Order: sequence, then structure tokens, then C-alpha cells
Amino acid sequence: MLERVGAPHVRQTATASALAVAVAFTASCSLLVDTDGLGGARSEDDAGSIDGAAGASDAAAPDGSTDAGSDADAGAARVDPCTDGPVHCETFDEGDPLSRYEIDDDPETSISIDDALSFSPTRSAKFEIEPSANGSPDATIELTTSPILDVSLEGKVHIERFEPGAVGRLLFIALGDATMYLERSGALVTSGLSSSVGEIPAGRWLTIRVELRRSTSPQTLTVTVEGAGAQRLVVIVPNTPSRLFVRLGISEAPSPTTGWVVRWDDIVIRHLQP
Repeated sequence: MLERVGAPHVRQTATASALAVAVAFTASCSLLVDTDGLGGARSEDDAGSIDGAAGASDAAAPDGSTDAGSDADAGAARVDPCTDGPVHCETFDEGDPLSRYEIDDDPETSISIDDALSFSPTRSAKFEIEPSANGSPDATIELTTSPILDVSLEGKVHIERFEPGAVGRLLFIALGDATMYLERSGALVTSGLSSSVGEIPAGRWLTIRVELRRSTSPQTLTVTVEGAGAQRLVVIVPNTPSRLFVRLGISEAPSPTTGWVVRWDDIVIRHLQP
């Protein structure tokens, strides 16, 4: 059962309780990069996920800003992401979504539910970092699921403003000994090993998908970013169920001079059949 903070969400499949999680990178996890057959194509297990129409990316200004109102996906047909019994589903459209999560923020940051721009009507989660001397400001929400073996996470992200040339983590996950984080630059770091899915475009909604299979041989971690690329990593981790920890928003942005505005919408976590 999913453990969450605050009142139950009517579109959730389970109730929740507050849970603080401490996550450390695990040096004992062995990974090898294997990109054979990967060119950004979606997994065959993606049948239950949503596919928003993808238009051309808006050009970013030198300061990393984009025109959030010129979303190329506007008017595309939407599919309810919360069908087919996901482990966790969040559209940020009902109730007080932020009360359902652990929050990590700083005085220079803000997290809000915003109706100015969303992938699915009518709201999304907005994460903002103001220019400051803070060495690594965070604006993230965090959740933890019940133990799970094979899992996929899919979400919609919109980068409106970013710090050119600077680190900015969009997503961090941990499942047992397998950990990874994804930066706006496309850098993908898994327990100290670095690879890349290619720079993540700004100015439009994109799909980020992470799939971890531990019941297969070899065990694999696959990360796909619409409009960028994909990486498949061969992982060696215990093949027993573990809690999935997820942190998303924008974080570890060193001393921002431009600042960040990132939105997330339609976060779906699914159990994958072996």
C-alpha cells in the first residue's frame, strides 16, 4: 500500500501516512551501460501510459527562459492516467495535493499548485527557485511506496526557466540498492556511474519514464525522455521487493543567478509484471 502524507486522494488506490526517508547512494551497486536498440522508443510495457502529442520545442532565451504559454501540446486529446490500478497516481487536480507529500524546500524556493499551465486540466505542481547565493537550494516533493519488485514511473515535466550550464536535478529515485537521478542537462547518474539521455528540451511538456526490472536476467534500469533519448543500464541488485522512494521537482541547483521554474503533472507509478 502506498504510504503518503495527509488526506486520502479520491483517485488513489490506497490510503497513506507520513514517512520520512533517508536515501544514500550505494557504492556496491554494479552497473553497465547498454544502449542497444534504444533510440528514444517507448517500452512495450508502456501500453497503460499516456502519450501527449509532442510538438517542436520552443527556443530558449539566453537566460534559459521560454514562453510557457506556447505549449505545442495544447488541445491534444487527453487520457486519464489513473486508470488500470496504478500503485500511485497524482494529477494535482483534486483537493490539496501538497499535503500528501513530504516537502523539501528552502527560503529561496517555492512549491505551489498552479492553474496557469498544466498537461491535464486543470492544475500542475510548480517548483520555483529564485536567484540566490544558496549553494544547493531544493524545491521537491517526496513519496515512498510499499515494497515492490518491478516498477515503472512516468511523469510529465515542463521546464519554463533554467540555469544555463548549471546542475539541476529533476528526478531522484531509489529502489533497494538501485539509485538514480536525472538532471536537466540529460545527465543520468546511477550509484556513481554517469551516462546521458541527451539535453532535455524546455518550453513544452515532455514524458519522463523510468522502468526498473529486477526479476529479469539481466536486471535492467531504463530511462527514456521524450524529445531527448534513452539509456538502458544493466544493474546487479537484490531481486527482492523494496520500497520505492521518489523525489521530484528541482534540486541541487548551485547558486542560481537566473532561477528555475519547473512544472510536473500526471505522475504515475505502476507495478510491472515479471
